[in-house]
Amino acid sequence: MILITSRENHKLKLLTKLKQKKYREKHKIFILEGIRSVEQAIDNNMSMESIFVSASFQHENSKMCHDIAKKASCEIYSVEDNILKTVFDTVTPQGIIALAKIEDVDYASIDYEKTRRIVFLDRVQDPGNLGTIARTADAAGYDLLVLSKGCADIYSPKAVRSTMGSILNIKIIANVDSKNFIEFIKDKGYELISSSLEGSSNYKCVQLQGKAVIVFGNEGSGIENSILDASDHLVKIPIYGKAESLNVSVAAGILLYHFSPEY
Repeated sequence: MILITSRENHKLKLLTKLKQKKYREKHKIFILEGIRSVEQAIDNNMSMESIFVSASFQHENSKMCHDIAKKASCEIYSVEDNILKTVFDTVTPQGIIALAKIEDVDYASIDYEKTRRIVFLDRVQDPGNLGTIARTADAAGYDLLVLSKGCADIYSPKAVRSTMGSILNIKIIANVDSKNFIEFIKDKGYELISSSLEGSSNYKCVQLQGKAVIVFGNEGSGIENSILDASDHLVKIPIYGKAESLNVSVAAGILLYHFSPEY
């Protein structure tokens, strides 16, 4: 384990920079915080650049640190508490951070023979919503999450925390051109189901037998018209009270479970 005692250490400077999207994109690395996330990444054989633990965490969890060092194929750094604390994004940090590598995947490379259900997000802006939908898609048995250009960054600290570890379980492809992807996936024989308040049927009236893509749109403007026009089904969740609509992550929770391949 390598000891870091200076704020000027180049590894710590990189860790701080990775809070910004441009540096995550440049280095193809994102931040994972917390014991559960780091252990899960290691168990999933995820490629990691480095792991940082606070001095107090190392002292209180010496066996765990030893086990992580044996399993992880990257450098592990021990950092003085007052230095590492400034880097954490959470209010009550657990004392361990990993820098995980972002997998660069093109949607054309996916094995669609084994991919039953896909979630497509069109310009979803809130990272909390994005992370929550990723978590729900993982829980409901979806195979792939595709994010259009204009979506929030799924690898931002807030979005990663909101996934509660599901970012490590479900395959994610970001920054996709909507028109090209929709044309591609329709050619693959997928039904397209879009959540929409206009001209739509109650979601309970639609039952799926084959492969499908479930689409959710921007929190303010919804799904863009070209995607709606290409959809096989437009579905809505009935509103029984006075609210105009549901939060997109809540709507996703209802629809993703209804259209789950395991349902």
